[in-house]
Amino acid sequence: MSDNFDKDLERAEQARFLLSHPMLEEAFTVLEETYTDAWKNSRHDQAAEREKIYTALNIIAAVRGHLDAVVAGGSMAEIEMKEITGKDKRFPFFN
Repeated sequence: MSDNFDKDLERAEQARFLLSHPMLEEAFTVLEETYTDAWKNSRHDQAAEREKIYTALNIIAAVRGHLDAVVAGGSMAEIEMKEITGKDKRFPFFN
């Protein structure tokens, strides 16, 4: 049980780090803007290109969503650990 909680907490911390990292934030923003601009500027006869752009935008959202889910899973593990042990894993020196 503790291994899974620890693993979930570690993964959540890593996902939080990634989501708040300036380079990843920049990558998401630049890609979303680039793809959105390409979609807006596509011609009416470029349906296949728009489909590719749509897929690319969905992949970006899926990556971000996966990281958000890992963070949420770690938060749930932290709550469960606190309920089971009565200790807050983030502040072990106060427990």
